[in-house]
Amino acid sequence: MSAQQPSWADFTPACLYSQAVGFLGLGALFAGLVPALSAVILIPWFFGIALVNIIGGIILMRNNNIFAGTLNFIVGAVFFTSGNWAALLTRVVGFPLAAPSFGMFNQVALPTQIDGWFFGMLVIFLIVAGILALRLAWFVGVMIFVVAVAVIFGPCIWNLMGQPGVPTDPAAAISNPFAMISGIFFIVFAFMNLYLATSLWVLHDTGKLVLPIGKPWLK
Repeated sequence: MSAQQPSWADFTPACLYSQAVGFLGLGALFAGLVPALSAVILIPWFFGIALVNIIGGIILMRNNNIFAGTLNFIVGAVFFTSGNWAALLTRVVGFPLAAPSFGMFNQVALPTQIDGWFFGMLVIFLIVAGILALRLAWFVGVMIFVVAVAVIFGPCIWNLMGQPGVPTDPAAAISNPFAMISGIFFIVFAFMNLYLATSLWVLHDTGKLVLPIGKPWLK
């Protein structure tokens, strides 16, 4: 009989910390707390965060953690690498991406409505994930429902509307009620990620659940 192969360490805290960083920045942009031109800085951040979550998803799958692996992989491979951010970037700085606008190109912006449809499917995925998470701990389930609301108002509805409120002056902030609501929920979700990541990190390091995440609501 062959010896059992050792599993890899739990990558969940690293995924959650990276998501906290990404969603805090995205929330600040959507809520109008920073200039729209900040989207240029967000894009390279998103690629790094996507890489962490894709690697984390693979490791978690290898450890037979299907739920966390699927969730983190979708966040990394779908959310943080979606074409939505490219479309938003072209509305801020013109076309081609991140290049100075000139001539006829200063009027070119990629349409965003198709992204609203894509994110609509992601909302369904998050709702299912939230229900499943309530079988683990109520805090995890509520956390996923929070980001589902954020996706509904911003990447979904706001995109279907064509991203109104993106300023013509890149130094100004995004100003739209749907984007603002989405941004607030993204910020709340970011701090919930921070709490959960810290709870799991301390648990793995000390063996004690210092920061509670609640009992399951569903069986």
